[in-house]
Amino acid sequence: MTKKIFVAAVTVLMLLSVGVSGYASEVNVSDISGTQAAINLDGTKIDMGAYIQDSTVYLPVRAVCQALGYTVQWSQENNEKVVTTIKGDRSVAIYLDNQTIINNGHTCYMMGTYAGKGCIMHQKNTYLASEVFWENFGVDVQFDDNSKTVTISRLNENEISITTMKLNSEDENLKETIQYPQIDGLDDIEVQSSINCILSHAATNAVEEGLQNAYEIIKAKQQYPDYTAKCETYFDYRITYNQNRLLSVVLYDYQYAGGAHGGTVQTSYTFDLTTGNVLKISDLMKSDSSYVSYMNSTIRTEIDKRVASGEVSQFEDNKFKTIEDNPDYYLANGAVVIYFQQYQYFPYAAGIQEFSIKFSGFENMLNNKYRFLYTEPTTLEQGVQNEIALGNLACVTLAGNPTTGYDWHCIIGDSSILTQTSENYTSDSNLIGAGGVYAWQFKALKAGQTTITFKYYRDWEGEASATAENIIVYRVIVK
Repeated sequence: MTKKIFVAAVTVLMLLSVGVSGYASEVNVSDISGTQAAINLDGTKIDMGAYIQDSTVYLPVRAVCQALGYTVQWSQENNEKVVTTIKGDRSVAIYLDNQTIINNGHTCYMMGTYAGKGCIMHQKNTYLASEVFWENFGVDVQFDDNSKTVTISRLNENEISITTMKLNSEDENLKETIQYPQIDGLDDIEVQSSINCILSHAATNAVEEGLQNAYEIIKAKQQYPDYTAKCETYFDYRITYNQNRLLSVVLYDYQYAGGAHGGTVQTSYTFDLTTGNVLKISDLMKSDSSYVSYMNSTIRTEIDKRVASGEVSQFEDNKFKTIEDNPDYYLANGAVVIYFQQYQYFPYAAGIQEFSIKFSGFENMLNNKYRFLYTEPTTLEQGVQNEIALGNLACVTLAGNPTTGYDWHCIIGDSSILTQTSENYTSDSNLIGAGGVYAWQFKALKAGQTTITFKYYRDWEGEASATAENIIVYRVIVK
């Protein structure tokens, strides 16, 4: 078949400058019992609290997004209530009634556990489930049940852009809704092209399968004129991890071929953005570690728990025993997620069962190269010898104001010992001329000693113009 070139969709929303509060949503939990929890963002308390309902943490959209530097507006499109957050060139539109989000052109259904909702109303304010929040706003969300505190931290995401490529078509035999990602911004164009080819090829395969299904429908209608079935292909994606030169992408391929119901196949790729390699879970672990038996035990315990609660049933003649060496998985918010396809161990109604295993459980099992998945980055200090372990991360944050023409310039003494993995700038506000915070992360590559020097100067004035108070040096030893 002729391959189609998909073009990126650009969604432009006409917004009204009105606050988020005061919405009436189809899911209102103001009268349902729940608990409140304090919210800390990067160590600073937010005025509004989180809402906890049925073990799901919901975050107030207006309060948290404004603290993150977004403007928050609302509009109404064709009787659909929309909350839109904007920061620079990033736009996230939340459609309250149909529970969808458009994140820079990518349309996706929200995830959540409260009545199947990722977005709810509580005391006339809009709340998002924490999982929806961290996937769409580049933050880490942790809830401490003992202290009833939600901790939100900004993530140092990879310096790449992700464009959603789309194809939507429909006739009497086939409806196609295709969305897949393409990345840009990598220094190595060959690596970037290799990753994009894998993702586009998966989408093309889904389209071809849908066309084949439609061909079979056409033949059936020729034989049975009263047959009215229509095939459907729905292909979509999630970005579940985008840090430290790693990128996890989950793809969903739903096909309906005219039978009793359709089926979804879930695939995932964890890319090393430096090499373009697709990482197996065995690549992340030490070869002599017991990660397989640990995962088996954890998954088996969780399956038994779900079965006992009536959440799922399992095939008695095909119960889960082992993931073997390289199961289907993806990286997520502080965890490795193992999943099983429909019918693999559970009936169709159970869907695709997923099992999240925290990185902390792999403390002594992770390959040194990926130890950073477990340990938090070490914040470097001036005037001392900073020690970090091989494979771990270090971070530096410095105040600055690019509107003045000044910029921080980073120099690593020995790039074979440390390498920079990310650099981000966050403005303190949307006011013109406001300053902000620069953040860098570095990865320890091999044992040794080196320095990281930061110089603050205007490019057109040159490095020699940096004064002593605008030069900062960090000494690092990797063990």
